[in-house]
Amino acid sequence: MEQEFTTLNINEVIHVANNASPLRAIASTDTFKVGLLLERIERGINKALLDGAECEVIKLDQVGWKKGVVRIKKIELEFSPYPDEVDRLGSPLDELRKSEVD
Repeated sequence: MEQEFTTLNINEVIHVANNASPLRAIASTDTFKVGLLLERIERGINKALLDGAECEVIKLDQVGWKKGVVRIKKIELEFSPYPDEVDRLGSPLDELRKSEVD
């Protein structure tokens, strides 16, 4: 079964308990907003990749090399809970469903 991911909002908060996590190299604290992490990632990327860097590309649906510019357009963080976390937490609608049955 393929793991499902949802995009995190910039105001949501991440907590990284493991000091060996690659996220700790980007954010010096163990709890931070997604927006702060994205800002630090963008600052760490060479500015040329955000503005556009000259290159050549072979696309699957075209013949030959095409000259142009490549850039990083959008960076998002996605989250997928482990299956046991989904089962443990349940749905926020569980109480509403229960009251409708009663």
